[in-house]
Order: sequence, then structure tokens, then C-alpha cells
Amino acid sequence: MDMIAIGSKIKEARERAHLTQEELAEIIDISPTHMSVIERGVKTPKLDTFVKIVKRPSSFPSFQWS
Repeated sequence: MDMIAIGSKIKEARERAHLTQEELAEIIDISPTHMSVIERGVKTPKLDTFVKIVKRPSSFPSFQWS
């Protein structure tokens, strides 16, 4: 699994939704620092955290994950 590519997609989606890392971190209940390492591909998010990120329609209203 290419965590850098996944993190990049998450960052792209967050920016399209006009959210800061801090705002998205608050929405999914993680620290801004943890959000940063996920977006940079430094750490793999736990499955439940990843699901929270991609299942937030309010965060990513029309983003295509493919």
C-alpha cells in the first residue's frame, strides 16, 4: 500500500473541501499532528480513522477516490 499516495489524496480532498488540517482533525477526532503525518504518508492511519476520513460527506462532498 502506497501511504504517500493515499496521504496525498487525503490532502487534496481536504484542500478541495476548503478545510485546514486542524479542522479535519477536529471533525474526525484526531490531533492535527496525527493528521499531518497521515497526509505526508509517515504513518498509516488505523482502519477506523481512515474510514472516518473517507466517509465524511461533509468533508469531501464530491471527491473521487479512484
